[in-house]
Amino acid sequence: MINKSVYMNFLIAQRALGFIVVLIIVNACEQKNNKNLIVKAITVNNDMYGASDYSIEVFSDSTYRIIDYSMVIDTINLTLIDPKKNPRQLEREALHGPVKIKENVLFFDAACKNFNMAVLRNGYLDLYVDSNFVRRLLIEQASIPIPQYYNKSRFSDYAIFDGPKDSISDQTYEIKQNDLLFIDSALTSQLVRLKSSLGNQAYGKQLNVYANADSVWIIVYLFPDKDLDKDFYFRPTIYRSSISLRSAFEGAYGELGINLTKRSFSDLHFEPASN
Repeated sequence: MINKSVYMNFLIAQRALGFIVVLIIVNACEQKNNKNLIVKAITVNNDMYGASDYSIEVFSDSTYRIIDYSMVIDTINLTLIDPKKNPRQLEREALHGPVKIKENVLFFDAACKNFNMAVLRNGYLDLYVDSNFVRRLLIEQASIPIPQYYNKSRFSDYAIFDGPKDSISDQTYEIKQNDLLFIDSALTSQLVRLKSSLGNQAYGKQLNVYANADSVWIIVYLFPDKDLDKDFYFRPTIYRSSISLRSAFEGAYGELGINLTKRSFSDLHFEPASN
């Protein structure tokens, strides 16, 4: 015959064990729910070999994962190796770490060698080293609000980039819808003025934005739309600072300076092809 007190102790222990199991399951579920993917951005690469091709994922527990999909060369067989065909290796080599999320700005830890900050806006994730622009990724998935500062359908032929920071331009300014309305009006007036020499050529417009405590100014570069590729929206073709000029374009292009603070602008002029 089973002792009653022994039986009661068994029931209590069994219930306690069941309660502990439930707690473990609930805790595991909470941990899983705390690591939901909230942002995923991918590179848009015009390089046929897939150089510097990667994705950035940000999770709700304030961590990130960077997966590098860049093609590598087999030095023995001199062939390209596609890392996407080896997902286990991709995961092993993925970079993980903490990220601080402040509204639409992400701050990465020191493990990220090529950037330490990112800004979410206008459907893109812009990467920076401190406050200097490095690269733009396309936001593929997001479960948090992403600021949309202008109507991309209305200004589909515009690409906007922060100019490099230096002693003259040491601040950041966010271009908004009303700014683009003025910029587009200024450009239109200049293109009408030059219509007899330019004809009906359509252009893609890249904006480099500069700012300090006193003013905001913009250099607008115009490129014939027939010369544009998908990198147009992701990399500045011409990148000018107060001491240097970097250009990846060899054809003729237009240039217009705008002082956004004073709502004034220069005459549009075209630089000849470099070749």
